[in-house]
Amino acid sequence: MWLTRISVKYPVFTIMMMLSLMVLGLASWQRMSVEEFPDVDFPFVVIHTTYPGASPETIESEITKKMEDQINTISGLKQVISQSSEGLSTIIVEFNLDVPSAVAAQDIRDKITPVTAEFRDEIQDPVVERYDPTASAIMSIVFESKTQSLRELSTYIDQKVVPELQTVSGVGAVNLLGDSQRQIRIVIDPYKLQSYGIGIDQVINTLKSENIEVPGGTLKQANSELVVEIKSKIIHPYGFGDLIVATKNGTPIFLKQVATVEDSQAELESSAFLNGNPAVSVDVLRNSDSNIIQVVDGTYKALAKIEKQLPQGVSAKVVVDSSQSIRGSIRDVTRTILEGAVLAVLIVLLFLGSFRSTIITGMTLPISLLGTLAMIWAFGFSINMMTLLALSLSIGLLIDDAIVVRENIVRHADMGKDHVTAALDGTKEIGLAVLATTLTIVAVFLPVAFMGGIIGRFFYQFGVTVSTAVLISMFVSFTLDPMLSAHWTDRHQQAPKPNLLQRFFDAIARQIDRLTQLYEYLLKLALRFRLLTLAIAIASLFGALALSEMIGTEFVPTPDKAQIRIKFETPVNASLEYSQAKLLQVEQILRQHPEVLGTYGVINSATDRGKNHVSLRVTVTPRQQREQTLIQLNNEFRDRLKSIAGISVTSVASADENVSGGQKPIMISIRGPAYRDWETDRKSTRLNSSHLKLSRMPSSA
Repeated sequence: MWLTRISVKYPVFTIMMMLSLMVLGLASWQRMSVEEFPDVDFPFVVIHTTYPGASPETIESEITKKMEDQINTISGLKQVISQSSEGLSTIIVEFNLDVPSAVAAQDIRDKITPVTAEFRDEIQDPVVERYDPTASAIMSIVFESKTQSLRELSTYIDQKVVPELQTVSGVGAVNLLGDSQRQIRIVIDPYKLQSYGIGIDQVINTLKSENIEVPGGTLKQANSELVVEIKSKIIHPYGFGDLIVATKNGTPIFLKQVATVEDSQAELESSAFLNGNPAVSVDVLRNSDSNIIQVVDGTYKALAKIEKQLPQGVSAKVVVDSSQSIRGSIRDVTRTILEGAVLAVLIVLLFLGSFRSTIITGMTLPISLLGTLAMIWAFGFSINMMTLLALSLSIGLLIDDAIVVRENIVRHADMGKDHVTAALDGTKEIGLAVLATTLTIVAVFLPVAFMGGIIGRFFYQFGVTVSTAVLISMFVSFTLDPMLSAHWTDRHQQAPKPNLLQRFFDAIARQIDRLTQLYEYLLKLALRFRLLTLAIAIASLFGALALSEMIGTEFVPTPDKAQIRIKFETPVNASLEYSQAKLLQVEQILRQHPEVLGTYGVINSATDRGKNHVSLRVTVTPRQQREQTLIQLNNEFRDRLKSIAGISVTSVASADENVSGGQKPIMISIRGPAYRDWETDRKSTRLNSSHLKLSRMPSSA
């Protein structure tokens, strides 16, 4: 083979090639992003539209129905799911897999623009978002205070903590939950308005026109030009009382004469509770192209500075850290890769009985692994569970080619050939078989990368990584192994007395010879009873297929990360206070369980919008310290929550929903006429029934 001849003839060139692969691999390892799963573009788009104070029926007729009619005309549409609740319209649009989510989101914006232009002024502009499982908060920090009120704590966090966290590299957004914002309230006295003959619209117009800052143009002088700005913003809250709302008979009527000004706080839109205590939660979201681990590490450094400056009585606690599961998963897989590599080298050493042959074949592992990292970085992949799974699976495959090539070279050297000739002839003789074996592996795993559906997108990086790894290992076995075999020769000097290590290898060789004899005996039996051998093989095949029906199937196994997320809903018209009471009731029941370490609940979060949507994260003891599995705990918690009236439990599952998106194993869709059509039919049926009763009543005459 020409590649082997060049490698043997120019050993320095071969060594430089291998070093280049290793250097590129190490450099790629430092630059690759770290994620739990591959970055998959889900063809889902979510549209949120807020109409404060509107009933679900109004939301459905005024917003949801009109937008659905426009969205249904988009090509590539698969299904549309909508939910109309009090003050909020949520539409989830699913497209075909061949439609990029960015294109789908832009198509939806273009389609709904004519409809949104006709909305009432009270309806806020729709928010169109692409569904991204990794767009959830990577960290949640809860702040509690025993000395400050909720409003004071919220103001401090908003002005001091949030700006500090926003400066961390890779942080995309910082959201607050359970915060209480300052609000200036104007409490109107309707009797005084009536006595002065002033309408409420005059008060509103006064507040809009007087509390503003507007540019007044420029003032030009001989050598300068000054910008004039009219500053009429009210600085002190009670300055609103000095605004003139009307003039009667030349006498100004001030706002304080018809209303009371209160410096208070706005009504809570969301809530956060840590172990049953109200708190303010800070959710940290990352940029889409940033490294989760680096962002979390940077956030911890910023949080350490913030904690030193916190007022007395204020504490901070990290309740959600997405990097922990990623670090744990990557650490476990990395350990598996190292263990597999060490065991593979030890097995080679036992079977070959030569340190030199073991080193020559074992060098294939680090070079192939690092070279694969360089290639997957060039492909735009990341370090995630699928790529690491592919590398761990490839450990046994990477060293196969090198073992076969090295063993054949040693065989040719034992035939009396010089080492260069043995390296060339041995590689040439076995080269076609090694090539066929490698291409067979590629033919098995590469099609995995081109499977359809969401599963295919997850396994794309897996199939490409395995194929790349075995191809690089074949390249190393055709270049580095023959070169080292030719220029790093074995010394054929028989020791006068075998040492302890040599005697150990000789004992292993004798056991392998016995195993070989047993294999020869079984092979002779198989050749003697061919039909029986074939029948056993066919029976084993069909038996395996039959047993496969007894094995359950799932997309991704449920990870046991000692955290459970419980989601439930209160009635649609429930107030925030009602949802808070139910959340505290649920927390109290769950904390009675001996395995529960803590709870963290939020209402009306960014991922579960609505004052009747409650999400509770329950931290339980680690898996090694409890007997029950996470699924058993889920079922037990679900049974306990059945005793609570006024809530509808929607999910009790593992807190990790990055892949499933929180969807349930079974989803039932009940279809029927629109609500207003159903209501009209119901009233018509009731009217007809009343008319029928009246017609059957006996006449009074």
